[in-house]
Amino acid sequence: MFSAIAIKLVTVLLGYVMETHILNNESYIEIDGAPSWYMKNEDSDKYYSFYVMNGNIAEIEKAKDLLHSKMEKNLRNDLDIALHKSFEEFSEDERAMAMNLTKLDNLDYFVKTYTVMPYIKHTKKDVIYVGGYIPKSEIEHYLLKKIEKTKVKISDKKSDEMMMELRQRQ
Repeated sequence: MFSAIAIKLVTVLLGYVMETHILNNESYIEIDGAPSWYMKNEDSDKYYSFYVMNGNIAEIEKAKDLLHSKMEKNLRNDLDIALHKSFEEFSEDERAMAMNLTKLDNLDYFVKTYTVMPYIKHTKKDVIYVGGYIPKSEIEHYLLKKIEKTKVKISDKKSDEMMMELRQRQ
């Protein structure tokens, strides 16, 4: 039962996360002097993020770190929106699992590990453009692992409650 719930939950959430992300970044923004790839979501199977800052070439690593932070914040926000949009579609068990997803353990590590950054440009005017993405499949895997942990917690809690009830009856 929990496996079916977990798969449904991840499918619904991932659909909402990607839909929210695409809708929020649907318009094309052209910035004078920016590279052609900047602010373009080229593939719907990738979760994109972009960052721009003033800085010399030595600050490229800082720009990459700031992109990670921005992507983490955006992913957390999009997942929160997805949870609220889809909450009414969930059963009570699904809601319990979904509420645990809001804690998103190790999201910063996940983002730093799975972000691909093929887009980096430093201009003569000391502007740094950085773009990257996380494959949708990695986000799905992350959510499935998180739900598996939640299933164990829920099962343990139900088991503990049943044991308490048995002890009280004796």
